[in-house]
Amino acid sequence: MKRSSRRDVWAALLAPHATASRRDTRILIADPSATDRAALHHALRALGCRCIEERGDGIASLSALTTGHFDLLISAWELPGLSAPELITWARATPRHAGLKALIYEVATPELVLEAAASGVNGFLPRPLRLRSLEGALCTYVGREDDRVAQFTAPAPLPS
Repeated sequence: MKRSSRRDVWAALLAPHATASRRDTRILIADPSATDRAALHHALRALGCRCIEERGDGIASLSALTTGHFDLLISAWELPGLSAPELITWARATPRHAGLKALIYEVATPELVLEAAASGVNGFLPRPLRLRSLEGALCTYVGREDDRVAQFTAPAPLPS
């Protein structure tokens, strides 16, 4: 009898959530910590995302945004070279990235929340990373509108 690995178990549990929209979503992870980038990358892959790029500083992230198209940015607040607020403000000012969703991967203090709202951040991913909070963020910010509407729309009542 073949013994299941952890990867097989996670894949079986998360398979229904790996929609086509998640597989095709282009995600940029900007974090100076290689460990945090790897943890986010592996968690996103476990949730069905396949188009993931990583950058370790703000300048490299800006270069990636300039040359490529991304649907979601997951960034640490403090980045070497260019901070997340500056990066997000630049992206919001660029018509090509006007629809970019931006999540900050930090502990959400009241001061940070106010500053993030001013720079156009969509939400926070709390540290330490939890798979459920990442999945919730993906459900909120990724996926097509028709997928979410179909999932939560109740059937029409039958005429009596």
